[in-house]
Amino acid sequence: MSCKSPAARAYQKQSFTVLALYFVVFIGTNYLVDRIHPSGWPLFAFALFPSLPLITIFFFTGRYLKAERDDFKRDLAMRCLLAGAGACLSVNVFAGFLRIFGWHGQTPPFMELFAFTFAVLVAKLTHKLANPLPAE
Repeated sequence: MSCKSPAARAYQKQSFTVLALYFVVFIGTNYLVDRIHPSGWPLFAFALFPSLPLITIFFFTGRYLKAERDDFKRDLAMRCLLAGAGACLSVNVFAGFLRIFGWHGQTPPFMELFAFTFAVLVAKLTHKLANPLPAE
């Protein structure tokens, strides 16, 4: 028996579908950009295409939080998202101060997204380690 709520199962199914679409869109967009070398507004449009599936995941996350009826699961998801947002902002603030102090480099692409994802996973794992479920 699965311990996932109907809202969590629906969120997971929708998210995996959109992430699969993301990889197809990203590969296709990357291929086209490499071939035609757009600039100006077409470049912005090409950058928007692979962004849309990821933005859709954010929308699905909000919808999941609204649909989740288990207060504990919703609270845990919010705590994990808060940890991720804190990590994302911390990376951004650190890079901003580096630039203010004269650094002319740039962080790797998607550094904030990687920090967000890593912090969410660490928050979830530390919660599971700190609160083991009794054997059924």
